[in-house]
Amino acid sequence: MDSLSLPPWQMLLVVYAVAFGLQNKCTFLYGISDFADRLLRCTYCLGTHSGWLSWLAAFGMAGQLPLPTWWQNVLNFVVGALCGAAFSYALDAGIRWFESHTPEAK
Repeated sequence: MDSLSLPPWQMLLVVYAVAFGLQNKCTFLYGISDFADRLLRCTYCLGTHSGWLSWLAAFGMAGQLPLPTWWQNVLNFVVGALCGAAFSYALDAGIRWFESHTPEAK
């Protein structure tokens, strides 16, 4: 791992932060189109797009691809997007569950 890359757990937190920010803090994105509204309501979908965008941002800032061959990088890109989707969905579902079981929510 070079000095510019993040450990995987930090990269997953970046992916979730991007998805959370788009979904909950960028309210101006709602109402643009039906597609955008459906995307913003789906944490898994938004996590996928946040995953590949974060992957591009991380390795674009580093100025180099993480693996030696193009097909390994494509596979890494796809796996990163899907891991971002799964992590975003799982973390968001867990947080929503905890929020729904607090005394204030009842």
